[in-house]
Amino acid sequence: MMMFLRHLAVQTVFEPDAAARRVLSLNLTAGQGAMALALASILNGITLYVATALDPEAANLMLLAGVSPVVLSALFFLVIGLSAGFLTFASKAVGGQAEFQSLLSLLAWLQFLRVALQIFGIVASLLSSGLAALMTFLAGLYGLWILVQFIKVANNFDTAGKALAIMGLSVLGLMVSFFFLLTLIGVPTTG
Repeated sequence: MMMFLRHLAVQTVFEPDAAARRVLSLNLTAGQGAMALALASILNGITLYVATALDPEAANLMLLAGVSPVVLSALFFLVIGLSAGFLTFASKAVGGQAEFQSLLSLLAWLQFLRVALQIFGIVASLLSSGLAALMTFLAGLYGLWILVQFIKVANNFDTAGKALAIMGLSVLGLMVSFFFLLTLIGVPTTG
C-alpha cells in the first residue's frame, strides 16, 4: 500500500492526468470519499496546528492563533466538501460529466498531499523560514495547476480551458456561500 501511495504521489507531481485517472479508477463511493476526506482533514488540522504553534507570528497573520486542531479539521472538511459540490455543479453548467464522488475522491487525495507538504514545510522552516515560505507558496501555485488537470480528467475534457472556468465558478460559489454564512451569523460583510 505504501508503494502505491508513494508512486501515486510522484505521479501526481509529474503526471497529474495519469494520477487523476488512477485515483478515479479506485471507484470510491461518496461515503468512502468522505471518509478519506475526513482523515485528510484531521491530519491537515493537526499539521496546521503544529505549524502555527511553531510560528506564532504566522498564526496571528492567518488569524489562526489559538484555534484548536478540531476546529481546523472541521473547517478543512467543510471547505473541501463544499468545493466538491460547487465543482460538480460548475462542471454540469459547462457541459462536463464529473460526478460528486469523483471530485470528492480527487480533492481528498490532494489533501493528503497537502499534509505531506505541510510536514515538509514544518521541517524546512526549522532550517530557513524564508525559504520554507517560498517553497510552500510555489508548491501551492503548482497545486492549483494540478487541480486544474484533475478537474479536466474528471470531466473528460481535452483541454484545461473549461477546467479553469469550472474552478472560477466554484470559487465564486464558495465566496457567495461564505458571505451568506457570515451574514447569517451576524458578521458585517461590507467595508
